[in-house]
Amino acid sequence: MYQLIKLYFRLFFKNNKGLLIILILLFTSFSTLYINLHQTKINRDTTTQIYDQYIDKYSGIPNNSKEKQILKELDSYENNEDILKEYQNHQINQKEYLKKQRKNNSNILKKDALNSFYLYYLKIKNTQHKEIVNTKYTDCLNFNNLDFIIILFLFFLIYSIYLKEIDDHIWIYEKTTSNGIKNAKKSKIFVFSCIWGLFLILMTIGKILIFKHFSRLDFSIINIPWCSKNCPNISLITFICFCTFLYYIASYLLCSLSILLKKFIHSNIFILLVLFIFVYIPLAFLGNSIHILYFPFISFLVPGRYFAGYGEKMLGIDFHIVIIELIIIFIFFLLSFFKGKRKNLIFLSLLILITGCSSNQNNSSSFQYNSYHELNFAENKEYYYFSNKIIDKNDWKEYSLVRNLYESSNNLINVFPQKDGFFYTIDDDESEYLYLFNNDFQDVKLKKLSSLQKNFMNIEQQHIPISDKNILGIIGNRNRYYIIYSDKITNQNNKVVYKGKLTNHYSIYHQHLYFLQDDYTIIKISLDTFKKEKLDTPLCDYFYIKNNHLYLHNIQDDKLYCDNQILFNEQIENSDIYKDKLYYTQNDGLFMYDFTYKESTLLTKEKVYSLKISIDGKYLSYITDSTKKNKEIKIIIKDLKKNKIVYVRDA
Repeated sequence: MYQLIKLYFRLFFKNNKGLLIILILLFTSFSTLYINLHQTKINRDTTTQIYDQYIDKYSGIPNNSKEKQILKELDSYENNEDILKEYQNHQINQKEYLKKQRKNNSNILKKDALNSFYLYYLKIKNTQHKEIVNTKYTDCLNFNNLDFIIILFLFFLIYSIYLKEIDDHIWIYEKTTSNGIKNAKKSKIFVFSCIWGLFLILMTIGKILIFKHFSRLDFSIINIPWCSKNCPNISLITFICFCTFLYYIASYLLCSLSILLKKFIHSNIFILLVLFIFVYIPLAFLGNSIHILYFPFISFLVPGRYFAGYGEKMLGIDFHIVIIELIIIFIFFLLSFFKGKRKNLIFLSLLILITGCSSNQNNSSSFQYNSYHELNFAENKEYYYFSNKIIDKNDWKEYSLVRNLYESSNNLINVFPQKDGFFYTIDDDESEYLYLFNNDFQDVKLKKLSSLQKNFMNIEQQHIPISDKNILGIIGNRNRYYIIYSDKITNQNNKVVYKGKLTNHYSIYHQHLYFLQDDYTIIKISLDTFKKEKLDTPLCDYFYIKNNHLYLHNIQDDKLYCDNQILFNEQIENSDIYKDKLYYTQNDGLFMYDFTYKESTLLTKEKVYSLKISIDGKYLSYITDSTKKNKEIKIIIKDLKKNKIVYVRDA
């Protein structure tokens, strides 16, 4: 087998066709890297454009003014981190300043406004030439759609030119030994995998160099959490070695499958079509979904998905998925060397489709919550909650959330919606319990209510002792949950797991808590280690996390950002997003912007504050407001598909 490998490599490097393949590989690699470099330049220019627009906004400052002189001095302190930290620690009410500036319509920066501008100015000056907006560690280790098309084309090219010639030499070993064909097949797969895998590695290294040159991110250490435990630090070289191994596995799998298909299908075009279905189609449909790891052909070509995340830290996926992938690959290797039988091909195809496993999501599916959208009206799968009222989504009937006929609905405070029900406390000085209202129990009680009792809903009498009723929030489910206070977090056993200052503006996503601080910055707390870190984001007055993206409202320009990059280039107030549609409010009404068709639609001309799109995207809830006298504030739920208001009540 060793002699076969030497022969195949010698054939490749001595043959003119092999030289042609090398030239095509180099040309395609540089072309792909150039495209990535061009996109990187666009992102960098976007940052510079933001900076220039902000500077132009204040270009009316007199040259001889004190403010202009200070701005000139700042240019010399561009790289002084102490100056930047000094103004970062200087807390200013940015929102009030912007309102004051709009009201006074003045181009002269006030003293408090100047401090605000310094912070933004310094941050942009430090990043305009070196930072890519929304840069991720894993972006340079994943291939995009264009890359996949190029990869498949090259795979077909190498297969057609090189492997056909290798097949002509296999007959030499057929009569030499009994295992000649088997060894020849193994050698052919190995050599082909090495050549094609080398191309993938070169592309990846090129991407890393580009991202490293144009990014301020530190690539020396990468933090990877394994099995939801304490995160070990590994070097970039170790990470690349892991990715290289996965690239080779992907090459081996594709090569094995193509050779197996060749026994039954003599058309190279059809083989390429099958590979396209296995690789590209799932990528197009799944995108950034975690289910992309169900397909080894894709997951091994995008190893960064195993450490998918945003910002400067990784959000790791359970290590068990890697173990199961490798076990099934081992089985795949064994089957790939069987003699050609159609049942083996069918079995392999089914095995590929079911390969992989979901990550350990026992709690992550429940830990997805944005308090920004739940402050005025909460929601779970079956019900809306408004001011101690439950609204059934099936019939839009309203029920008071009380425990018995003799209790007022106003007796309930701190109602927190969960996936399987509601947590709540009651307004009673003697009560030291947290109550759980469960959906399953609730559905049974609804059917038993008489016509005289439809104005209330019984609640399950399950109580949990708590140390303090001043609760900011509750996350989790009835089996595992955490209670958030202003200065600590406790678990279901009332044990303190974290101490520190917290607010009621938070989000939960992928086993992490995100809090908005008083200084308009965001901190992240791990629910596994309870370690805290401060995120490098623009100053914001609200944020929320959906589909692995962090959306925030920048208080300096009143625009919506997604992962530190401007998402919607208009000044807005409140917002919510569902798939490719943004729902937002401005002074003149409530709007919907479609990112696919690049169009805005007016939904209502009323002044609106606080809006929320439902979990399934069918309903839009919002609270109306008006400066007119005797105008009642309403809570409205609108069916977006039917364009019809289905529920209205006084706020």
